[in-house]
Amino acid sequence: ASATAGQRHEEAEDQESKRLLYVAATRAEHYLGVLVADGKFPSIIQESFSFPDSAIYSGKLLERLKRKLRIETSSGGMKNALLPSAICSSRRMSFSSIVATRGREDFYRPERGGYDEHVSASVRQLSPSTPCLSAEHQVIDLPAGLGVGRTVHEVFEEVDVAAVPLEEEIQRVIKEKTSNGILRHYRESLNTMVYETLTTPLGGPFGDCCLTDTPPSQSLPEMGFEMGLGGQLKNIKVASVGKILRQFVSPDDSLAKYAEILCGPAFDIPVGGLLTGSVDAIFGLPGSQSDNPRLAICDYKSNRLHAHGASDPLQAYAPERLIDAMVDHHYPLQALLYGTALFRMLRWRLPKADPDQCIVGIIYAFTRGMKGIQTPSDDQGRRYGVFTWQAPDGLWHKLSDLLAGKNEADT
Repeated sequence: ASATAGQRHEEAEDQESKRLLYVAATRAEHYLGVLVADGKFPSIIQESFSFPDSAIYSGKLLERLKRKLRIETSSGGMKNALLPSAICSSRRMSFSSIVATRGREDFYRPERGGYDEHVSASVRQLSPSTPCLSAEHQVIDLPAGLGVGRTVHEVFEEVDVAAVPLEEEIQRVIKEKTSNGILRHYRESLNTMVYETLTTPLGGPFGDCCLTDTPPSQSLPEMGFEMGLGGQLKNIKVASVGKILRQFVSPDDSLAKYAEILCGPAFDIPVGGLLTGSVDAIFGLPGSQSDNPRLAICDYKSNRLHAHGASDPLQAYAPERLIDAMVDHHYPLQALLYGTALFRMLRWRLPKADPDQCIVGIIYAFTRGMKGIQTPSDDQGRRYGVFTWQAPDGLWHKLSDLLAGKNEADT
C-alpha cells in the first residue's frame, strides 16, 4: 500500500477509536472516571473531550476526594476498603436460551443456535415415494430435523424472487444447497414447497400481498442483532413481557392465551446483558418509503405439524391450529423480542419516523402448509399455513422501555 493509503487507514482507525470512546464515555449515568497517562503527546481523550476544571493529577486525587465528598479520607482507608461483590449481569441471552431455562436456576445458559425444527416422538420419517394427500391439496412431506430446517432457511435467504422465471431460480438454488445430504432425494418436493410458500397470499394485515411482492432491494435477510438490556440490577423478568402483552391485547386476540402463559412462574427469569438473535427476514411492503417504511418481520418454519397417515393433513395448518403450534413452541415470545429489536433499530436509524407505525406486522410462514394462490382461508381471511399478527399501538415502545430497565415497577 502507498504511504497515502496507509495514512488514510490510520486516520480511519483513529476516527473509529474516537467513536468507540465517545459511545463508552456517554453511557455513564452518574459518574465517569477516566485515567489519562501524562505523556509527551496529547492523548485521544484530550483530543476528543473537554473536561473544564475536572482534570487532576494522581497526586492530588486524595485531596480532591476529601473536598468533594466532605468526609475524612485516608490513603490507608482507601487501600483497605472492600470492593462490592460482583454481580453477573453482562451476559448474552437469546430466545432459545430463555425457553430452554424455563423453571431452572441456570438463567444465563450459553446461547444456542437452531432453526426450531425438530422431530417429535409421534412423527416418522417418510420415504420420497409416499405423498400425503388432503381433499384438494398435496401436503409436501420432507424429512424433519435441524439440518433440514437450516437448508430450507438458506434456500429462502438466497432465492431472488424477482428472477424470471421464478421456478428456474428456485431450482438453481435448491440444487446448489442440496448437493449432498438427505434432501438431494427430495428436490422436486422442495422446489414445489418453496414456490408455493413464496406465492401464497399472506392474509391478515397483509391482505393479498405475497413474499414475491418484495424485491431483494427491499428485503433484509438474516438480520442479526444484539440488543442491550437493562441489567439484572433492574429486576426485569421475562414474565414482565407477558404482563405488558396482557395489558395491550384484547381477550379475543390470537396471543391472549399466550400472554397468560408468559405471565406464569416458569418465565420468572431475570433479564440482563445482551439479547442476541437473527430475524429470518425483514420485508419492505409495497408502498414503503425510505423515510417512512412499511415493514414485515418474517420467520420461516419448516416444522411438520401433520401426522403421518392423516386423512386431511392440511387441517393441521389451519389458522386456529397454527395458534396452538405458536404457543407450544413459544414463538410469540420470539416475535415480541424480534419486534422490539426492530423497533429500536428504526428509532435509531429513522428518528423522524414512528417505529410503531412502520412495523406492519409479524409473519410466521409454516412452509409445509402454504399452497400458493390456491391456499384456503378461514372466515376471518386468515390463510392456512400463515400466522400473522399486528401489534397494538404502543406495544413495541412499551416493551423497549421495559427491556431497557424503564418503568419496571409498573409491571
